[in-house]
Amino acid sequence: MSNTEWGGDYIKPTVELMKVLSSKNNLLFVNSPYTVSDIASGLMGKKPVDLKSALGLKSRISTFTYAGGANVHVLTPPPGLTINFLPKGLLYLTGLKFNAWLVRLSVKKALKKLGMRENLIHIVGFNPGMGLINGRKYQEKSLIYHCYDEVSGATAWSKKHGVWLEDAFMKMIDGVVVSSKRLFENKSKMCPRCFLVKNAVKFELFSQGFHSEMPNGPVIGYVGTVDDRLDYDILQYVFAHMPQVKFVFVGRITSQRGLAILKKYPNVTVDGAKSPEELPAYLKTFSAGIIPFVKDTFTESI
Repeated sequence: MSNTEWGGDYIKPTVELMKVLSSKNNLLFVNSPYTVSDIASGLMGKKPVDLKSALGLKSRISTFTYAGGANVHVLTPPPGLTINFLPKGLLYLTGLKFNAWLVRLSVKKALKKLGMRENLIHIVGFNPGMGLINGRKYQEKSLIYHCYDEVSGATAWSKKHGVWLEDAFMKMIDGVVVSSKRLFENKSKMCPRCFLVKNAVKFELFSQGFHSEMPNGPVIGYVGTVDDRLDYDILQYVFAHMPQVKFVFVGRITSQRGLAILKKYPNVTVDGAKSPEELPAYLKTFSAGIIPFVKDTFTESI
């Protein structure tokens, strides 16, 4: 049960881990359900939404085959109510339970169709609200939480409801997998069966970007999301004081404020989201790579 979708324009650690597990296990990956507001945005063309799957106009289950013949079944549940704006309380909890019920019906139907009835392991990828309501509802043998960000500062939804949902969910799980030392320190206090699996790299892909000689002209590159984690004060300082250096930003853009800052400087190029297969070509042009995040309690967990 994921907090993201299977596809998209960036690499996701939960997806990569599930691809590994699919080589020896039957895998049903449940996309985070769209909300009513997502559907409206999709209809107006404001955001990419798989409307046919979300509305049940085509099969909700898509199957992908990867190296070695491993199959991954991806389920798109029905859209749920938009509830994140609500304060903590009965109304929010009622909406959450309704959304979880819709997901649960869809998942049980998919499990039956795929013949996945026994020895189930329920993995919740950074979606503690759905885990809290639907955990232990599939007769699963194990309930595992994959926590790859600090919930108190990750996104708008998690800042508002994530902390109390995660606190409650952590009390019912069998174990938690985290992606950084700081997350291990924090979450192992809440669940003694805590395991550190650091985010890694597709070596066979990204090693293609290695170059033994420094490329012509200094180029400093960033591969990742352009969002509010970036330290724009430091970046603007180096942009202004290193005019002879070209700065290249590759990745999806979720902060229009950040994009506007980057576009002010003539030595900065913003190329947007690229497929993983396109990234090694960028790396070959970089003299150095940076992760220019602000230093706070959220980024120290990355």
